Amino acid sequence: MALTPENQPSRYRRLRKGVIWRVVAIGALFIVGVMIVSDVRGTHYWMCETCGTIKRQNTCQLGAIKIPVGPQLIQESPLAGWIVQHQGSHIHRWKWYHLRHQDILGNTAGWSCGREPAIMRLAGNDTQRTYLKAATEEEVGELVRILTEGNEEEQEKAVEIADKRLLEYLDRPHTCPSCTQP
Repeated sequence: MALTPENQPSRYRRLRKGVIWRVVAIGALFIVGVMIVSDVRGTHYWMCETCGTIKRQNTCQLGAIKIPVGPQLIQESPLAGWIVQHQGSHIHRWKWYHLRHQDILGNTAGWSCGREPAIMRLAGNDTQRTYLKAATEEEVGELVRILTEGNEEEQEKAVEIADKRLLEYLDRPHTCPSCTQP
């Protein structure tokens, strides 16, 4: 009599169960491997073109589908406060400029970058606070007007002028008790 699955059902079932578990284990390892080497999380960054306020949003990425995770975080800039104080209100004009891809372990898997707004040169709260100290009300007002109404070339030029004003302020001779400079 020949050995068939009908003649030895327990052995055949054990063999089939072992094959199924091996296939499941190999499939699970494959999925984990793909998740480790592919990006599963992204952090998107936008900047307001007129004031330099930064907005950040985390996303969970499942292939081409991006699902927002958590709240949008907005870091208001000092220039935004100046605009509200002097003009009464401010509506942000967001421009996407950066995406950081991360794998399942949290390591950076890549970067995507767009064209940054002109105000990026003055980005950073300390930089803007110092600029607001250095510039006159008219200079700040003119910068805001150009950033709001001007074309890209005019905006670049206005930010360059503001940057020079900031550097002049930082390079000025000063007497500070904590400084050892003459």
